[in-house]
Amino acid sequence: MILAMISCAPAEKETAYMLVKNSAEKMMQLNDYDMTSDLNVKFGMSGITYSLPAKMSVKANGITTETPKLMTELSISIPMSGVEIALAVYSDGEYMYISALGLEVKVRLEDAMAEAPDNTEIQESFMEDYYSMLETALTDVEVITNKDKSKTVSYTLPGDEISA
Repeated sequence: MILAMISCAPAEKETAYMLVKNSAEKMMQLNDYDMTSDLNVKFGMSGITYSLPAKMSVKANGITTETPKLMTELSISIPMSGVEIALAVYSDGEYMYISALGLEVKVRLEDAMAEAPDNTEIQESFMEDYYSMLETALTDVEVITNKDKSKTVSYTLPGDEISA
């Protein structure tokens, strides 16, 4: 005798919050990744709207090992002035190399980490607040499934929700 149970309950719809939170948690477990982002930060001041397009690229290998390698490049354009600001950070697990605004710096990671305070408690508290804010902010945001089966979440942070 074979007993089969079929659930007629509809599958839970994936919310924007669930997608973003699950993606962030999965990303924290990866050993390697290659990520690119296009950002467009818009803000207004004295009745004038400004736009700062930015591109960011992050490549990481061996994140869960003792000698992770990381390459981050950030480029911000200031359209009206024609200025582009570029920042590059590379870490080979022993040293961090930073290049920005014509300056190049090499820092031994062991020395930098020895001077850094333990922020574990602050980070945990921040992540709790972040996920709480994110859940509220993404309540009515839809998840868009693209033609290639990837998913997109788009959200504009209202100016009155930003505090310095």
